[in-house]
Amino acid sequence: MFTIGEAALETGLTAHTLRFYEKEGIIPAPKRISGKDRIYSEGDVMFIRFICSLKSTGMSLVDIKEIVKDGCVLEKEIPTISGMLLKRKDILQKHLINLRNQRKEIDEIIGVTEGKLAIYEQMLDEYSQLNSDGD
Repeated sequence: MFTIGEAALETGLTAHTLRFYEKEGIIPAPKRISGKDRIYSEGDVMFIRFICSLKSTGMSLVDIKEIVKDGCVLEKEIPTISGMLLKRKDILQKHLINLRNQRKEIDEIIGVTEGKLAIYEQMLDEYSQLNSDGD
């Protein structure tokens, strides 16, 4: 079991963000000790890490909330989840397109950066040879 501070450390979030996510319905309300202090289970922390992984890839909180709003599909009966699965699938497919576009942009930036580094290395080599020839 984790206090809110410990859960924050485990997930890389702040206690303020955890309370915000709870208030917004992005994460379920954790159990409380004496009706006051929040206590997070290992499962809660794993779920929050999942949320963080989606967020770190640029997924909006609106889409994350839609994906998690009905709970875990593994805990549902098959006939009741088809609409839920279709909605989640649509969100993830759109997100995957965005990620692939980002990857393409990053690959282009990496290529430009590598090109610049090669030019700088060549210039430094030439400068080094000029200085060593003068010795």
